[in-house]
Amino acid sequence: REDPAVQGLLYAGTEKGLFVSWNDGDDWQPLDLNLPAVPITDLRVREDALAVATQGRGFWVLDDLFVVRQAVAADASAPLQLYSPPALAIGRPASDAKDFEAANPSPHLPIYYRLSEELAEDEALTIDILDEQGAVLRSYSSKETEHMRCRIAGMDPRKPFEPEYPSTGAGLQLWHWDLHAGDVRCIDDHTLFEGYGGPVVAPGAYTVRVSAGDSSASTRVEVLADPRVPASEAQTREWIATQQRIYELLDEVLLALDGARKARAQVKALAADYSDEELGKLAEAATLAIDSWEKEITELRHETFEDEDAWVMQLDGQLRHLLDVVESGGAPVT
Repeated sequence: REDPAVQGLLYAGTEKGLFVSWNDGDDWQPLDLNLPAVPITDLRVREDALAVATQGRGFWVLDDLFVVRQAVAADASAPLQLYSPPALAIGRPASDAKDFEAANPSPHLPIYYRLSEELAEDEALTIDILDEQGAVLRSYSSKETEHMRCRIAGMDPRKPFEPEYPSTGAGLQLWHWDLHAGDVRCIDDHTLFEGYGGPVVAPGAYTVRVSAGDSSASTRVEVLADPRVPASEAQTREWIATQQRIYELLDEVLLALDGARKARAQVKALAADYSDEELGKLAEAATLAIDSWEKEITELRHETFEDEDAWVMQLDGQLRHLLDVVESGGAPVT
């Protein structure tokens, strides 16, 4: 089959695998990936995927065909190559597959990049998402960030997670952007059991920038509105703005909580350093005031996931939960 979008790009199914040619069939290379060695009986290119019918081993689909399409123009000598993904709509289905079902395509934006050589241990790879004004909305790093260090330190043993970082190895690599802005703030000795995901971004144009050592590459990406939602553009903007307001309020609350805790520690240290009766009374009053306020901001008895079954979430947990509710409800905001 010839690719309908790229002239001269051919796919060939054989008795023992799949092959690709970028030059009208003069040269061929294997494109099996994880496809088993099985006879291929039919091929069909649809949108950004290649569907493969096999003899006795079911249907297989190669997603993200844009990487294959752009490979013909890629500069093999470049230290860093970034591939431009097609537009992606918010709200792509992401339900889990049942037995004997293939996985749905990822709802996240695929970011493919190729490194000609593995980065040195002291070099970092970063992936930034920028808005149209050039401001960084989301940033990923191959090195452990302060935010990730905080999350690891406060990890709930009932909900453990393995931190993931963009690969710095040679060859083609894949990372995903979940179409959300920066994560919710993490502070020490505090856990948001609802998670740290930030608000979803608005439909529009964004820039993906990958930096590796001294090299950098950027590409434009387009985020589309959910085509299944009949909301107007104004209602969608209000939906995005509501999430942003909740996110900013939660950030303000967490910043205040962290500051109040540090102030309390300083007050206690000051009172301990000076044996002054009047200072001691002021310190005690300030400490009690912060203690009382803190209990309304965060539930101190929560130690693990679902402790809210016994003790209701306070302001921090309520705001974090509200952020999820507004996002999952979609536009318009009820």
